[in-house]
Amino acid sequence: MKQIQILRSVSHAVLLLVHLRKLLRTKRLDQKEKAMQDFESMLNIYSSATRVWLGKIVRNPLMSILQEPSLNLDLSS
Repeated sequence: MKQIQILRSVSHAVLLLVHLRKLLRTKRLDQKEKAMQDFESMLNIYSSATRVWLGKIVRNPLMSILQEPSLNLDLSS
């Protein structure tokens, strides 16, 4: 092989490695962004479900406290 062919082959190999690293980095970044979007959507679903559940659980005790006229909530006595 001539030296110019060897140099050309080495430069192509280096450029290929650089290009592959760039592709892997962008693929990893895209996967991370998609995972974050999925996480945020699931977090919104669970937070709304938790809010509804807590609303149901807390409603009865609060309503009984508010509607009971003879209830003494003074903690100092």
